[in-house]
Amino acid sequence: MIRARSTHARWRCRVREGGCFVRSRSSRSHLILRRAAGALVLPRAMPSAVSRARGWLLSLAAIVLLTAHDRSWTWRGYVASSFASSEHLLYHAIGHAPCVMLLNRTGAAGCSTPAGRSRVVATLQRATSMRDVAELKEARMLLTPPSVFSDVVRARAAGTLSARVKGVLVERADDALNATADGVAAFSNAERYPQSALALGGDAAIAIDWNPVGDGAATARFDRFPIAFLDADATTRALEFATENAAAAYSRPSVVASANFAMAADGWRSRAKRSDASRDSIECVRDGRCLPVGAHSVVASAPPVGGGGSYSGLGDGSSSSSGFVLVACKLDGGSGGMFQEMSRDANGARSGLIATLAAAKAYSAALAAAAGSIGAGVAPKPVVFAAFGGESFGYSGSRRFARELHRARASSSSSSSSSSDGAASVLGGLAGMSADAVVEMGAVGLASRRVPASTTTPTVYAHANVDGGDATDAIVDALIAGAAAAPSGEGRVEVKRASGGSDASSAGSLPPSSAFSFIRRDASTPVVVLAEHDGAPYSDPFYGGVYDAGVDAVDAARMARVAAAVARAVARLAFADAASGAAVSAAVSDAATASTTSNLTACLVDERVGLAACDAARALFTPNDPGPGDAGGQRAPGSYPGVAVAEAGRELDQDPRRGKGDVAQFAWHFLGEVTAVAAPSGVSSSKRACGGNGDCDAASGETCVGAVAPAATRRRRRRLLGNFVGGDGDDDADADARVGACLASSPRFIPATSHRFVFDADAGRWNVADPDEDEEDLPGGADALWAESDWPSSIGIEMYRSEGVVRETMFFALGVAVVAGALACAKCREEREEKSERYRE
Repeated sequence: MIRARSTHARWRCRVREGGCFVRSRSSRSHLILRRAAGALVLPRAMPSAVSRARGWLLSLAAIVLLTAHDRSWTWRGYVASSFASSEHLLYHAIGHAPCVMLLNRTGAAGCSTPAGRSRVVATLQRATSMRDVAELKEARMLLTPPSVFSDVVRARAAGTLSARVKGVLVERADDALNATADGVAAFSNAERYPQSALALGGDAAIAIDWNPVGDGAATARFDRFPIAFLDADATTRALEFATENAAAAYSRPSVVASANFAMAADGWRSRAKRSDASRDSIECVRDGRCLPVGAHSVVASAPPVGGGGSYSGLGDGSSSSSGFVLVACKLDGGSGGMFQEMSRDANGARSGLIATLAAAKAYSAALAAAAGSIGAGVAPKPVVFAAFGGESFGYSGSRRFARELHRARASSSSSSSSSSDGAASVLGGLAGMSADAVVEMGAVGLASRRVPASTTTPTVYAHANVDGGDATDAIVDALIAGAAAAPSGEGRVEVKRASGGSDASSAGSLPPSSAFSFIRRDASTPVVVLAEHDGAPYSDPFYGGVYDAGVDAVDAARMARVAAAVARAVARLAFADAASGAAVSAAVSDAATASTTSNLTACLVDERVGLAACDAARALFTPNDPGPGDAGGQRAPGSYPGVAVAEAGRELDQDPRRGKGDVAQFAWHFLGEVTAVAAPSGVSSSKRACGGNGDCDAASGETCVGAVAPAATRRRRRRLLGNFVGGDGDDDADADARVGACLASSPRFIPATSHRFVFDADAGRWNVADPDEDEEDLPGGADALWAESDWPSSIGIEMYRSEGVVRETMFFALGVAVVAGALACAKCREEREEKSERYRE
């Protein structure tokens, strides 16, 4: 918008679909501006750098003419906004989640366009089948339903995709949930065996199709081939444009799509030097072009272990114990990294997180309620609730946790203390202990679209590590008993041992999961993975895809039954005294667990609520990215772990307000609050006000829970189509800060990146350390080292009408002539005014 005011005239000039209109009280000025604008009549939208220049020239011409008419008008403040308004109106904004470039230690995955900030531009055409793709006559940017996209990916992998396909825009098709040609609804971009490169058991295990509908796009490389998933509004607009192109038989002018996914790892910063592209994540991170994927895992124990300082607080029955019961889940997902901004993983990751958090609250409350029934001198093993970050990217959270446990135990059994300090500090009170039993919450959403609503007693399957022997059998038995102990009439869930569990190898009996991180170090680790599917394949046809989202993907009531069953099971596993364990198990409240699970589902899955609006989260913290505002306007927090910012390099930093993601912060505060009630007899929380851990008594094991940081100190999240969201700060940055309470609990952040990623504080950048020989020799191989490429803030998709090169060049030349004429006119007018002034003198 250009606004000009003077003593005798007023103009209002705006670039519009049909050109530029001028309003003025001066007929002479009106005529001049109309003629200038008329020489540069604009179509509705226009392409390429030439067209951008034409839009800018139009604005410049208007400004020059206005200045020539009234030199007293100050216009400098309006130049930038005028150019921006011109470009915004000429190019159609398309809401989408782009596929960007990721790298690991062996190569690259994801999408990029040619180096040197070049764009991929092609006419938009819709393809509803591979036959449409095969019949292409010219270069096209395809608009496809999700099912056809998967076929395009498979054809490209096989080398049979037409070279005329320059990129793919995937439609949002929620109504049909991507019904394929054979009538089966499915859309998954993950591998058929997710993260097969890290699998245990060799080729025989990798041959198992856990995800048979997976097209593998998330781990494929699409060089100079842009891909994006459109939101609902963008899908509607793109369909209109594609229909318009088809009706005009793709003659000029036609609507084209322009994609710019320039990636630093692909040589963007070196312009067109493709030889300067990074070959793998190690080289990319060392060159400063990539950031590690991942940030933090969250762990807490009931009763608390470690607290904010050295508190053990569990008496002889636990502080001297070398083992604990671990209940684990994924903190995040990420859809394998394909369409990060739209990743939600409601069933694939969030269902396990919800069930784990609900089980933590149920068990902690039961432990407190049954305190009088626990035998004298009887203390339970700590039950550790862990949400591992970065699991979809090389099991980075669980691998790091398992490594630190191993190092701490090895150090504690040796005479050397120098190597134990770092590990002990990272683990807190868990240092020197080991996992005696591991229960992993997998996909336990049990939604009616996978398990019919008519099924009154849905089944959850226990996938057991058969090499764990009797200890594994004890876990399965406890889970079965915990499910069976649910009160009658309130609905139950049944736990069964997964098929083949007793006679299959450990690799074949377990789905790809965090359990691998523990088994690779000790094959006899007693591990059970709970999931809604019995063996292979997965029951969810949307695993790792954008349709694994929303409340339709999970069932809160059924997840509550799973959480209660696990709480009762770990009560039996934690106590050596059976009577005490049975008393705590009986104190688990199914009704309270159902309420907790419902609230957590609203916070973490419901697109209408999200962390910014749900009561459970608002009582504990303020999100960095309050939403809505993600792709598609969705409120539920994204599941992509993001990149490790500088704060993540401070491994010992336990301040939840600094450098932590929203879901990690929420889990930390939630677990810190609910496990505080499980403190042993004689230990209580002071609950005094605090603004950080430094305000609490660390020696007594207190942690500051619920304190909210000023906006200026919160973690900023890098967005795909822009710079950062959240944490920008302003003059009122302290206005939303609030105090928390000192509680006797032990929530802890543990790095969820490979130990090889090291932050150099002096240089202010990440580096990659050399590998450890003993780590590479373990089953599953060395860490994957996933990293995400940097990119310019201008990446994305645009759509506009293309007039063709000849017509665009003519218009551009005409625009140059208009500006030159305007400048000449202004100079002539100035000379005439100077002569008139001299004549009057």
